[in-house]
Amino acid sequence: MIKTYFLFLSVLAFVLATPAQAQDARQCEEILSYAETYYQQNRIDEAISLLADCLRAPDVPSDIAVSGNRLLALAFLRNDDVAQARLAIVELLGLDPAYTPDPVNDIPVYKSLVESTRRQMAIEQTLTTTVAQPEAPAEGVAQQDSSAQVSDADGMPTESNVVLSANGMPVSFKVRIGLSGYGGERGLTAESSIGEFGDNAGPAFEIGADYQIATPLSMGIFYGPARYDHLHDAKGSPPDYPIIDSSVSSNWVHYFGLVMRLGYVSNAPIEPFALIGAAAALATVNDESRIGFGPRFGAGLNYWATQQVGIYFEADAMLVSPGNSVDLVDVGGSTDMFTNLGLGIRYRMQ
Repeated sequence: MIKTYFLFLSVLAFVLATPAQAQDARQCEEILSYAETYYQQNRIDEAISLLADCLRAPDVPSDIAVSGNRLLALAFLRNDDVAQARLAIVELLGLDPAYTPDPVNDIPVYKSLVESTRRQMAIEQTLTTTVAQPEAPAEGVAQQDSSAQVSDADGMPTESNVVLSANGMPVSFKVRIGLSGYGGERGLTAESSIGEFGDNAGPAFEIGADYQIATPLSMGIFYGPARYDHLHDAKGSPPDYPIIDSSVSSNWVHYFGLVMRLGYVSNAPIEPFALIGAAAALATVNDESRIGFGPRFGAGLNYWATQQVGIYFEADAMLVSPGNSVDLVDVGGSTDMFTNLGLGIRYRMQ
């Protein structure tokens, strides 16, 4: 805290002591270093403010201006402001038309935006040149317009799909551990339905991957096993329940399926999300593989510890049909419910 406060006072004193119109190259270079520190600390608005003041100064050397506009574009992308990021890249390419992003250290969306902006600037330059030549036939201009549209459709990302991956690739991976409860005709009998889920709960593990479709929406796949030690118990041994031979049956149930999440992909430090999807449950009973299907739904909270790593808590439930899929008992066409509570880590590709 003291270090951050000292950095803020240093920058403030530095800027106040030297008006923006009088900043020399050394001063702007030092401010660029401060802005880089703010960017790394995710203090994006402060970084943008410093960079804007520095880049407005007269006679800024081109190499400093290029570096400053690069960082400014990255900062705007971090804030999902693609329009302003594009303007910063236009300034950058105006200073250095041959500029190329760092293939290793720069994020994919920044590299894509640089190339799309370069193509757009070339198209605009071509159109300007064509219009300025009165002897050019009208169809030539039409052809230029057509090629501009093709270029946009073929390769230039629009603002919407740039925002989609503004913090890296729209792919993330996750791992979760927790407890899963079984609610069906077998298992231990408790005084309440909630207590029954708890008494018949066991350890659960899940892995998965998500793909960001749009800014608040992602689609993912998942797989996870869970163990239920009382899955084969008969709840008082009613005579019409089929016998389960534990020597050729497994207490493990394996889940897999597809799920959609709403509100799981933004940059808010803490964000709630909801999920809905379809799941399958696979179990081995009496030496036979059995499978059931049904919906999965739930909700949770995600906390982004860094731009790439998130910690999340999730509660969900699955309804599995037919009701005898994993326990050989189906009373009145019922479904079995499996609940999950878990804590996990999510890693977003950069």
